[in-house]
Amino acid sequence: MIPIVDTHQHLWDLTRFDLPWTRADPTYVPLARSFLLDDYAKATLGTSIERSVYMEVDAAVEQQTTEAHHVLDLCRRADTPLAAACPDTRFVLDHCGNVGLGPADLHQWRRDIEVVARAGNTVCKVSGLPVPEGPLAAAAAEVAPIVDHVLEAFGPRRVLFAGNWPVCTLHGGLARWIEALRLIVARRPEEEQRLLFHDNAVAFYALPRG
Repeated sequence: MIPIVDTHQHLWDLTRFDLPWTRADPTYVPLARSFLLDDYAKATLGTSIERSVYMEVDAAVEQQTTEAHHVLDLCRRADTPLAAACPDTRFVLDHCGNVGLGPADLHQWRRDIEVVARAGNTVCKVSGLPVPEGPLAAAAAEVAPIVDHVLEAFGPRRVLFAGNWPVCTLHGGLARWIEALRLIVARRPEEEQRLLFHDNAVAFYALPRG
């Protein structure tokens, strides 16, 4: 099975940090608890995720420097599967441009994706899409048009798998998102699947090659 690098993972310890956004919207109430490295390790069991890249968690302004130092401390631990981001400045479009599912007209989103993709120094994270409830094949089919458009616009070497854990737990969870995405790309060449799930992230973030 193709190994996975998760390029968008959050961790937060509410005994150390204040995240005001978790209280600002009832939607985020399930996230108003600590999500620690051990929790992420449990969420990734059986998913083929072998490495991950930490993303900031929008902590209170006065705590953001402390957050950075906290993450560096985690990275120094020998048993921590976190990867430091590469030092070069490039543009990463999160979550397929933050498009939603449903009846909304996707015409403008498609055009915007194509404009962003034309800039050669951009890549796109394939993430942030809620996987509908019900049979997995039907759920994947609902998400597929968005994923397919991103893959076609950016090409196979400028897309990165991302889990968006623990936010993804609001919409089916990490394992279900991976399963749905695997179904969506199953007919693409194995080389393109490996680029999406693993090799592009290793190259972009200058991760050690395993």
